[in-house]
Amino acid sequence: MKAILALFICLLSSVLLLGQDLVRPVVDLQFKIPPLGSKVFYYSFEKGDKVRLSCEELKGKKIKSLKFETDEGQLLFQAYKAEKIEKEIEIMSRGVYALRIGHGSFGRRLCALKISREAASEASKDFNTAWVWKELIDSSYSSYTKDTIIGYESYLVNKSRRVLVSVDTSFSYIIDRKERVHSETAFGKSNLSLVQFYLPNNQYVPNKLRPYSSKELIAWSYWIGVGQKSLEQFEARDKKLKGAIALVGAISGYGLLAQAATVGVDLTSDPNLGDNVKYSFSSSLGVFQKGNGPEAMAKVQSPKEGLVNLQLENDNFREGIDVHLKIGALFVHKRWKDENYQVEKQRPIIKKLEKQKLKTKSRKIRVPAQ
Repeated sequence: MKAILALFICLLSSVLLLGQDLVRPVVDLQFKIPPLGSKVFYYSFEKGDKVRLSCEELKGKKIKSLKFETDEGQLLFQAYKAEKIEKEIEIMSRGVYALRIGHGSFGRRLCALKISREAASEASKDFNTAWVWKELIDSSYSSYTKDTIIGYESYLVNKSRRVLVSVDTSFSYIIDRKERVHSETAFGKSNLSLVQFYLPNNQYVPNKLRPYSSKELIAWSYWIGVGQKSLEQFEARDKKLKGAIALVGAISGYGLLAQAATVGVDLTSDPNLGDNVKYSFSSSLGVFQKGNGPEAMAKVQSPKEGLVNLQLENDNFREGIDVHLKIGALFVHKRWKDENYQVEKQRPIIKKLEKQKLKTKSRKIRVPAQ
């Protein structure tokens, strides 16, 4: 009987020693909880561990709450309003666990905490209770509808444009008259004569920006001749030119002066015509042409608008002179019309298509360091 009892005691001692060999301390510390605050401790445990925890308030106060839960928030144990809490908790799966200790008063709390673990086997007795952060990427797909171009189609667009229909020219007189210029000694008379005229304004119908018709002055010409003989010679040359140049005659009917305004004419004066006349053309910008002789003819391209002053001067001491003046303008006439036409264009063919969008979101979780 004594032998059996001795054997039983020996076996029990072996089991106790084996169980103690599987126990490892986790933490043994003192900490303070601020007023109305809390403390959270995180530790890793292995499946099958038996966690023994002891927490007490060292100054005889009560701990408002203590919760032992998984890091995901699954509650395994909780206690309220206790001075000392002791509990053994069996761990069902490896992971990180949180111990939350709360305090609901305005004073501080000084607490002592001891945690140890008893491993389920030799293989897990040295399990590391530390933890580390692990980043996870969560992905999901969301469906949405999007307008998508699946091709193109052609279509015609009606448009209108202004096109030039015709361009013609014409010539017309501005001045065709005789001007008497007195001598230097004529009693109560001046040997200067001033002839003023306005160049015709350009015309646009209905407006200048988008006209259907226009009449624009492109040049003008003049002929100045002293005495009847110079007039007769001008008319003879004019008649001869009208018969010889059908084109210029078709333009205006005023052959010589029209040709001068169109292409210019080289006029050689007959020195036997008689008296001279000094002349000068001026505008608001000043004198632009002048001369002295029994006859003159020229083309003028500027100015093309506004008031023109023609001053005639007789330097004859005793005799007055008759000055024949012919001034004409060359116009270009244009006509436009609206023309309809079509332009081919392309437009997209749009169809609503179902699509999926990948969404990712990163988060961190605590995992056992081992």
